[in-house]
Amino acid sequence: MNALIPVDTQFIEQVAKAVGRARMFRDASALVEKSIGIRLDESPDAMESFDLEFDELWLATDFESEWNRKECIADAQAAINKINFLLLTTLE
Repeated sequence: MNALIPVDTQFIEQVAKAVGRARMFRDASALVEKSIGIRLDESPDAMESFDLEFDELWLATDFESEWNRKECIADAQAAINKINFLLLTTLE
């Protein structure tokens, strides 16, 4: 039997947060590049600043932040379910 990815709430939240962070960085990078023609730097210092901003937004309680968080959680759950389905149906 294949090992499955955990589906507990804590793990799903971790995956959702990673999804949200990646989306926010992608969107911010695109906006900065479109606005001033410069790509965002992924150096450790720049990423530390970005992570602080992201963490603050992730914990925000306004409507948009909550909606974005719910979307990320739903996407994380769907991805985990898909992977688990593939693991269950793959021949060993």
